[in-house]
Amino acid sequence: MVFYIQEYSQREIAAFLKLRLTAVNNRLHAARKFLKRRMLAVIKDAVKQNALSDTFAEKVGRVMQVRGPVIEAEFAQNDLPEILSELTITDAPRGIKAKVEVAQHGRDGRVRCIATSPIKGLQRGMKITATGKAIATPLNSASIKRAVRLLSPRIKTKGNVEDLAIAEHRAGRHEIDILGSSAVTFLSLKEAGVVRPYISLETGAFRGGMRDPQGYWVSEYSNVLAIICNKNRVKNPPRDWQDFTDRRWKGDFSIDTERFQWFGALQKIYGGEAAKQLMLAYKQNGALVRRGGTLQVQLVAAGEYSCTPGAYLNSAYLLKEKGAPLNYSVPEPVMLSPSITMMPRFPPDPYAAMLFYDYSISPEGMSHFTRNNALFPSRQNVPVVDDIKALEGKRLHFIEVEEENRRYKEISEIYQAVVEK
Repeated sequence: MVFYIQEYSQREIAAFLKLRLTAVNNRLHAARKFLKRRMLAVIKDAVKQNALSDTFAEKVGRVMQVRGPVIEAEFAQNDLPEILSELTITDAPRGIKAKVEVAQHGRDGRVRCIATSPIKGLQRGMKITATGKAIATPLNSASIKRAVRLLSPRIKTKGNVEDLAIAEHRAGRHEIDILGSSAVTFLSLKEAGVVRPYISLETGAFRGGMRDPQGYWVSEYSNVLAIICNKNRVKNPPRDWQDFTDRRWKGDFSIDTERFQWFGALQKIYGGEAAKQLMLAYKQNGALVRRGGTLQVQLVAAGEYSCTPGAYLNSAYLLKEKGAPLNYSVPEPVMLSPSITMMPRFPPDPYAAMLFYDYSISPEGMSHFTRNNALFPSRQNVPVVDDIKALEGKRLHFIEVEEENRRYKEISEIYQAVVEK
């Protein structure tokens, strides 16, 4: 103690104890050996009492990818950390101590996590440890929104979604988290086994008919079918579909070759034969038949002809916002053509799929579609443009998804036989 704690020299100790210098050195050496034996025994007992479990090594993984609040890590395949459990990422030299929540189990020992604490400085290769505890820090809304934005590029919404999804499903390749498409694709996807029911709590606030009771589809919004006119040529657009049988419009309006859902809605409202006779009257009145709803509206804006019935209101709204000389009317009952979202049977990231699905049909998620577009939301209390507000209180006709699918071939054949005659 005099040597190590009070820092006396060996020579000072020898003089004080009246011993030879070699004797002091020998005693210090013997004391160190004795202390070593005692310390080793204490350490062995402590390690034995606090031994790590046999599976501890399997609960330590490494960070594979960091994308904002989304962290992917790799663990032993036979012992993945549980969903909603807490993981810690610690790097003392860099001063990093982050916590994340397990959101999904992936393939080959991969887990996807969402950060619940600041994660600045995280890098690929860092150790990540499963604590075995349930998450104590709840996710905040900002983290959820950022995670959705990062995960959403996997969601396929363009191209021939129906054929792609069915082909991948039959090939055993399940690469689609969420399916967003027009309503006419639903029945073929369901019959092929590509989609499955998923009932989100958010659908409890939906308007009637805008979700499938069995949970196979939900509609975030619908396109409004309208009569679009060039305001330089038509001051007051017709307010009824039947107005275009008047000779005033002879050869000065166009209809789309593939607006089948419009024709199907006319059949429901007027009756099958009356809808067919209406299309025949259009043809007899010189209706120009062209393919492409957006093209029809663009040609009206350019002054090629005065009006086009059965076009999407949103196509006109977006052009009108850029200064195009357009006006419109929406006959009652207001025809709503739904855009639907479906849950694949085998989404590769099921928790990400549910997260995005729920968010997209929440008031906040839906507002991304409706606040800057003339789209009719499937729930109330969602911000909409003035053109949609003007439809409040009007009678609605929501085009039925399953019926449109079942009758699609019949409707399309009758319509094309008439308009392309």
